[in-house]
Amino acid sequence: MRHSRLLSTLFSAGLVLAAACSDAVAPGSPPTSAVTSQPSQPSAPQTLTGTVYMSGQDLNPVALRTSDGHDILLAGAGANELANVLDAGVEVRGQFDADGAFEVADFLVRFVNGDSVVDGVLIAVPDLPTKSAEIIGYAILPTRGGAAIMLNEPSEDLLAHVHQRLWVSGIGDGSGVATAFGLISDRFN
Repeated sequence: MRHSRLLSTLFSAGLVLAAACSDAVAPGSPPTSAVTSQPSQPSAPQTLTGTVYMSGQDLNPVALRTSDGHDILLAGAGANELANVLDAGVEVRGQFDADGAFEVADFLVRFVNGDSVVDGVLIAVPDLPTKSAEIIGYAILPTRGGAAIMLNEPSEDLLAHVHQRLWVSGIGDGSGVATAFGLISDRFN
């Protein structure tokens, strides 16, 4: 009886040892608790379109109302610049932050007062073939790239905003005549 009891004890000890070893971590691999406690990956960048308005909140004063009626609070430096284009139709790119606000990475103003606009920086165009410093015209350099759009007879009010980001209506039809404009940002993007 003593022999069978010894075998039973050894067998039980072997099972306990085997169970303990199955939870062990192989050398070089992270413990399972480290894998489950990793922070979640940030959400993928998204593009939203809608109309800019003031939310009335202190933390996120600028918001976007999408075409399907959702109100989304905006955050970040881009959101602060959007405060300059209230009631404009815009496209914003970014991602939702931990608080549920949409962190604006960049944006494009598309419509103002129902009119299609060009969003870009007003630049002076020098006379390049002669390499002189003489300015031969002015153009809008679109925010998201593309060829500069030459302006025909820009007003003095418009020319006061050289090197600033503006929305300009009327020039998208190829005429180059600005019918209206507004300041988006005084910094050169």
